[in-house]
Amino acid sequence: MKLINSKWTGNRIVSTNVILGEVINILFNTTYYDNGVLTKTEKKTKHNTYMIGGVKYEIYPNIILIAIPTDVGRPTLDNLVQELMVEYRNALHSIRTKWPEVDMIHASSGTTQYMIINDISPLSVQFEVLDGLHRIPKRKDTNSHVVYIYNGNIPVSGLSAGNPDCIYSLSSIVVSVNNDYNLPNGYVSPDFPMWSDYRNADKVVPHVISYNITTGFYYEISRHFDGVVKYDYRQPTPILTNKIRFVKWEWLKLYTSKFDEIDPAKLIKGGLLERQPADISEYRCFITGCPIFEDCYVFDFYKRTAVSKDKSTVIEYDEPRCILVSPYYMHFSNEKTGLPIEKFKTDCNASFMVYRTRCPTTFKDVIKTSNADKKTINMFSDMYDLATFTDTGTIQCGNKAKLLYATNSVLTSVLLCSRLDMVHGYFR
Repeated sequence: MKLINSKWTGNRIVSTNVILGEVINILFNTTYYDNGVLTKTEKKTKHNTYMIGGVKYEIYPNIILIAIPTDVGRPTLDNLVQELMVEYRNALHSIRTKWPEVDMIHASSGTTQYMIINDISPLSVQFEVLDGLHRIPKRKDTNSHVVYIYNGNIPVSGLSAGNPDCIYSLSSIVVSVNNDYNLPNGYVSPDFPMWSDYRNADKVVPHVISYNITTGFYYEISRHFDGVVKYDYRQPTPILTNKIRFVKWEWLKLYTSKFDEIDPAKLIKGGLLERQPADISEYRCFITGCPIFEDCYVFDFYKRTAVSKDKSTVIEYDEPRCILVSPYYMHFSNEKTGLPIEKFKTDCNASFMVYRTRCPTTFKDVIKTSNADKKTINMFSDMYDLATFTDTGTIQCGNKAKLLYATNSVLTSVLLCSRLDMVHGYFR
């Protein structure tokens, strides 16, 4: 990856000659251009050499990625393609004029995106706008190189383990038009910039934030409180049952448990529901201890079976006797669909209805009492104030800022938000 600091004005990217010069250098694996100007000294070979883990690697790519993190709009990208095509032809003429012995290049076919480069005609390099970094298509013509212009978030070094897109960093040119990084112009690295290289790194939370369209931030919240039963992260298990009715909060008669001291099921079997409920100062999941906020589940008990040495007695309740249950328990506690409900019924020797309700405690109220660091708390607060969820891939924020993320079912990568000054963080 090479960083080029540029400017964006009037649907144009300034310094296209510098960008094209680096494209030429990568294609030929030779330093013909220095900051957009044809070198006056002897050309230097092995331009595409990186030191990784103390070992030198030389690459021969047939795909080059020009990545522009700031949203500049499609007209700007189309103009950039046209300008690069014109400058590419002019650059080839300049090179052949100064070094007549230079052979042009073409890409031989192979099994990976990185192949040996041989030699060519000027038409075997294509410039195209790319709609999505993870949608880089296979080349139709195996004897050509493709220069993709991509406008959007790029993977973050150190946070993108297992992300296949990261390999493109080896032949990437990152064009910063918004002073995005604390890095000098011309900075070279085998990987994309790290989160600490961003201008607003002090506002970034350097760990993965877990969010799912089904369970929201309940899994993430569970990580920031002590005494909560811990489950491994996976795609949440859906609850396959009849449509769950929504009940009013005021209707509930709530019982609480000391979830970190006594088995919750034993409390039910020990007659907790036959007593008057205690005052509740903090709403927690009866089973896991996860803080409860906003949308949550309710188990409304209507009977239980009390078993003694010589007999069993069915105890029926003529009014609501309820416990709050977190989506964290309902969707993460077991891989088998629907089992959390049946398991707790069995453990309690009881029967109950399952409802949903809305707790008056907000997500923002809960995160303030967590053991999360200050940056994480601020990031959550910003999101709560600004974000309206529109789909599983985008959070639309104030002033048209967007925070992009990916769930495990879509990508394993982590995408940094495009407006670090508005909302900070990134998502599982």
